[in-house]
Amino acid sequence: MVANGEQMCPSQPGRDLEAEVFRELYPVLRRHAAVVGSIWDDPDDLVHEALCRVLQRQSLLELSNRAAYLRRAITNLVIDGSRRRGVRAGKRHLVAVEGEVRDEYPSDLRVLDELSPIDRSILYMVDVEGRSFAEAAEVSGCSAGAARLRASRARKHLRKLLKETD
Repeated sequence: MVANGEQMCPSQPGRDLEAEVFRELYPVLRRHAAVVGSIWDDPDDLVHEALCRVLQRQSLLELSNRAAYLRRAITNLVIDGSRRRGVRAGKRHLVAVEGEVRDEYPSDLRVLDELSPIDRSILYMVDVEGRSFAEAAEVSGCSAGAARLRASRARKHLRKLLKETD
């Protein structure tokens, strides 16, 4: 079928259901990406990239815990991005720069960047979304005890950082 010069596909029940599943998950995934991502990461881009990577392997309908799987994919993307930025930062000495240039952010959100993406993910899921440590651990790829310990250490670190910025 062709309409207005564009190819139209007949509706496919699986794709329609998959699109509906994603529409339901999107707000939760976007909030997760906004918290877990650094200031350089666009939450929409993270969700989109995670979805693309997952769909290259399998359908959303095949996943037993879609939200956890996609959250983990988002967290992995942030970790990969942090590594790439770290490699680039290590090579900055190769480029001559006159004077130091630092971005300053007018809020305490920059303090969150001091935490690892996994720690941000755990804190967000437990403290903001009210999820259990077992659920946060599943997304983070660790045990519930390790998630509880990471959250405790991350909170202490945040308190220390926030006191230093006062």
